[in-house]
Amino acid sequence: MTSFAPKIYQSQVLECIETYFKACHELPSPSIAFTATTERLWGRGNAYNPLSGFPADMPYFCLRVPTGGGKTWLAAKKALADYKKAVGTPAGLAELMVFYCERASGFSCDVGLQDEVYFDALVRMFEQALKVIATLPEAQRSELWSRLDEVRWMSHNFGYGVGDEMADLLAEHGVDG
Repeated sequence: MTSFAPKIYQSQVLECIETYFKACHELPSPSIAFTATTERLWGRGNAYNPLSGFPADMPYFCLRVPTGGGKTWLAAKKALADYKKAVGTPAGLAELMVFYCERASGFSCDVGLQDEVYFDALVRMFEQALKVIATLPEAQRSELWSRLDEVRWMSHNFGYGVGDEMADLLAEHGVDG
């Protein structure tokens, strides 16, 4: 896979993401951090809408920026690195990685996306998620591994050997798939 150099506006987006995650670390909640960050960056504090079914203290955001093919790179690599650096606990990071895998595979199924670079990024994130999950206490692993097994099952429909690679990775981590 070739290396990716962000464009100027992409770098600006990454700086905004880092600012948000730093605010999450400094302020009492992601909601307050989001409103404060958007006020500081754009002069208007935007409302934060927590995701139902997820911990209230788990920050998130939705990227809606033209990326010229780098959206996967922006969303997966940099945002997770910034989250980990700013406030990430292993459990929170694992949840975010598994959630990314679920959304990325669901998106591909929903729209019929057939993009080898996209699938490579998904498999790499899947592998990173498994590594982080392996560091968690045993009681926290089962649900996350089960969710990744669902991603693997869905990914067999993509072609390119995506589901097979994921099955091999699960087996390497001792997860029955």
